[in-house]
Amino acid sequence: MRLRITYLLLAIAVFSVSCDQAKLSDARAQYVRGEYHAASETYRKLYRNISRDDYAMRGVIAFEMAENYRALNQSARAVVAYGNAIRFGYPDTMMLLSYARMLHREGKYSEATEAYRNFLRLQPGHRLAANGLEGVVMAQHERPSRYVARRMDLFNSARAEFSPVLAHRDSHLYFTSSRDEVAGETRSPVTGMKYNDLFISEKDVSGTWKKPKRLSGEINTGFDEGTPSVSHDGVWMFYTFSGADAHRSAGTSIYYSKRVNGKWTAGRPLQIVKGDTLSLFAHPAICPSGRFLY
Repeated sequence: MRLRITYLLLAIAVFSVSCDQAKLSDARAQYVRGEYHAASETYRKLYRNISRDDYAMRGVIAFEMAENYRALNQSARAVVAYGNAIRFGYPDTMMLLSYARMLHREGKYSEATEAYRNFLRLQPGHRLAANGLEGVVMAQHERPSRYVARRMDLFNSARAEFSPVLAHRDSHLYFTSSRDEVAGETRSPVTGMKYNDLFISEKDVSGTWKKPKRLSGEINTGFDEGTPSVSHDGVWMFYTFSGADAHRSAGTSIYYSKRVNGKWTAGRPLQIVKGDTLSLFAHPAICPSGRFLY
């Protein structure tokens, strides 16, 4: 009870003091907008500037930092931040479950087992935690399969590549990347990397994949294009587009482009629901017949 009162008083203080309150509110606003990379930078600066003796404030920032890293899928950093929040006594029971799941994701099965059990002592029978605990036990005794997955170095860069799709009788591979060759120079406040563009790799006459290149034409812009899906005849492409808005979370829309004389036209938004300004649409997949878009 005394600990909860301490954090309540701290919360009141945070909203009443000068510069620290503004900086913390900036980090929280960035998080709410989905600008996780920008928020992580702000949280790190805040954490460094807090007195080592101010356990309550360090606990608050460590917890919010951990939640931000979890949203960024940076589980290793989330583990450290959750560990700090726990060490400083941040009073959030569900934090213990998030900590266990990040340890699980990092493959730290022994530590994850202990963390899941600590949470289950507080909330016995919690299904997600029970499943997680069962999962780490199974992972430690799982037999490897005969399938071997290898990294395709030709397609990958030092940045991010994802959402590959085969087309043209499996002779073309389209994918999303934030590599240095993208159209724009601006970095995303969400990931800290350049905005994604669409790339292609083609097979030569011997069936060997060639070096990927950015799609020709006007389809790529200075914003995010990704998760492509190509029609069976190779003429139409449907993909996810996301612009930038400094005042709200970046939204997503499904765009389409047509291949004309070997080049892709500028993307246009696909009107799915007329007059709908609230819904988000993303990650399209066109069926082989072209009749349905999923």
